Amino acid sequence: MIDSVHDDKQMALHQAQILLESPHHMAIRVLQEVYDDETDKSMSSVIFKKQKGDKKRKKAPPPKKKKSDKIGAGASKTKPRKKKSSFTRTVVLMTLALGAVGLGLIAIIGALISAFN
Repeated sequence: MIDSVHDDKQMALHQAQILLESPHHMAIRVLQEVYDDETDKSMSSVIFKKQKGDKKRKKAPPPKKKKSDKIGAGASKTKPRKKKSSFTRTVVLMTLALGAVGLGLIAIIGALISAFN
């Protein structure tokens, strides 16, 4: 999103600091664009880039293992089953049933056509 355009580099950097302090912007990037009349091309480069909360965060400690998570001679490791959605199952069954009925109707129509010819 472009918020503003400035001809002065210092004014653009000042505006970037103001925008970064507002609660509406999480990150700011200031681009410098140079236009070459002879080649009819422009070159862009980032001259300022900052993001709120850019400090390095500590990683969360790994979760502690429960006593029931122990793996040994008496323990068995099983993956929890993922419950299938009843809606998905219903849609699949309805599709298969309608397909079977459709194929049956096509077979009956084919048999009737061949019987009358």
